[in-house]
Parts: sequence; structure tokens; C-alpha cells
Amino acid sequence: MAECGSALFPAFRHGCGALQGMVTRGKGLFYNPVFSETESEIVFQKCIQLYTTSILMDKIKASHTKPEQLRHVTIFSRQKQNISFPALVAVDMKQYFQIKNWISSLNKEIAGLCVLLFDEKPDTPYIAPAWGVFQSMTTLSDTFVAADDLLERAIFAVLKNLVQKCFNKYGPSTDLSGELAYTSRIFKKYM
Repeated sequence: MAECGSALFPAFRHGCGALQGMVTRGKGLFYNPVFSETESEIVFQKCIQLYTTSILMDKIKASHTKPEQLRHVTIFSRQKQNISFPALVAVDMKQYFQIKNWISSLNKEIAGLCVLLFDEKPDTPYIAPAWGVFQSMTTLSDTFVAADDLLERAIFAVLKNLVQKCFNKYGPSTDLSGELAYTSRIFKKYM
């Protein structure tokens, strides 16, 4: 397992900042707590945990175009493993069916889990999320771009839940007067 600073994932950081701003500016509009425990962990996370084999981690580091950015990657021992979200799991494409079977066996959604599947081919088709787990195929050279994309999808899932809470509280009315108009302006500002 490695821990990467969130600076390696600019789209994710921007999404987190936007959600934090919406909640801060619209405190009176949302139910408390605004986020679930996992969603809160995702939104306020400063480091991203990357779970992979040491062999694949060495390959990721060797192929990164800016190795100076990876100096903040800390390798943890097994005794310190506490999973936090969002989490990235990086595996070789050969393990895709094992991952797919594992995801299909889940009985509930896991918010903030992202799976990177490494392949030699540069063609990376879209893989739909299953049980809240976001997946993407990538090459070693595009590791952090693909990871940022997955993490951004995770933060948008949190936004989707927040919007659903607003609909539950205010209804899907088209009347944008009062508090709902203010909420709409907040969403527009940060989108």
C-alpha cells in the first residue's frame, strides 16, 4: 500500500473544494449530517491510499513522467493498514475477472473505491461502475491521469447524493424562489 498526496489528482481536489464550498455557503439548507461517514472522508481527504503489489508499484514509479511528484508517496507496513476512502486499487488486467467477480459478489455499494486495471494496449474502453465501485483500464504511463478521472467520478457520486438530498428536502419543483433559489445559485457557482 502507498499513500499519495492529493496534489497528484487536481480534478479530484477541485471537486472536493467545490463540495466543501457548497456545504459551507449553504449550511442552513442541508440536513445534518450532510455527508455519510464515508462521503465525508472522501470530501475532506488529503491523501489517497493506493493498494497494489510492490512489483506494480515499482512499475508505476518507474513510468511516471515526473518522478519528483512521487517523492511524497509513502509505503506503509501491513500493521498500519486502515482503509480510508477514496481508495485506489491497482491490478494487472489479467486479474480483471477476479475483480469483476468480487465486485458482483458485493451486497452493498462501496462509495469511493476505484479500481485501475493495467494493460499494455493504449485503447481503454469505458467500464461502467458496479456497486459504487469505479473502474478504468489504463497504461502505466497514464496511471495518475486515469486515477484522477476515477477519483473525480467518486466525488461526483458524492455530489449526486447531495443533490438527491436537496430534492428529498425541497422536492423536484421548478419553483426556484426562496431557499431553493439560493441552493441553485450555490450549485451553479461551483459546477
